[in-house]
Amino acid sequence: IRDNLGTPSTATGPLNGAASLDSSYYLYCETSGQYGLVANLHSSCVDMNSFISPAFVFGYNMYGATMGTLNVDVSIDNGATWINEWTLSGNQGQAWQENAISLDSYAGQILRVRMSYTSGTSFTGDCAIDNLRFMESPIAGCMDSLACNYNLNATVSDGSCYNLTVSASATDVLCYNDSNGTASASVNASNVTYAWSNGNSTASISGVLPGTYTVTVVDTFGCTASDSAIVGNPSTMTASFAIGNQS
Repeated sequence: IRDNLGTPSTATGPLNGAASLDSSYYLYCETSGQYGLVANLHSSCVDMNSFISPAFVFGYNMYGATMGTLNVDVSIDNGATWINEWTLSGNQGQAWQENAISLDSYAGQILRVRMSYTSGTSFTGDCAIDNLRFMESPIAGCMDSLACNYNLNATVSDGSCYNLTVSASATDVLCYNDSNGTASASVNASNVTYAWSNGNSTASISGVLPGTYTVTVVDTFGCTASDSAIVGNPSTMTASFAIGNQS
């Protein structure tokens, strides 16, 4: 179905009213009452001699709890047989995403591409595709200039953009002024370094006194993030006695 306003079913398909990848129309499969079925879209014949390093680039939206499977296949015999070059199944989230498939192995040949979707088991499997094109192989990467991993040379987004965040948490000492408190840091990136205010450089610290502990993390791109956690100190125990005359 050709559309640009979102699918009729709830909790699936592109967001209603949101722009497609090329700010125009997209194609989608309406899966209400149509489960386990296959929809195919075939390209015309394309001569790979027109490219130095050919690629097939496409956008897709696979949002829904019962999302099926999307395949990209290539034929060099005008559709008599097909070679699978890419496959993806399941819910991929609300946002549009893009992918680039290298066609270097088909250099010098004439080929056709097929996008094939097999629907899932319920109405929440509306899959959409958009902005399909043959082009010179792009450079995939983060295209958000505000993200930590921004790639100035990227020509197609690979969905990897992120901003570094860290969340610190702590457990209190057991008794007043003990040194058995702990603190730990949770980060949304891998390959980071840790620097705690007490000099430690691991994701978690233990055997610490009551107090505030701040952690700063740095990723491989040089982005930094900090957070603090408080190791609490229980109150001291006091006892009072009343001594009376014993007769």
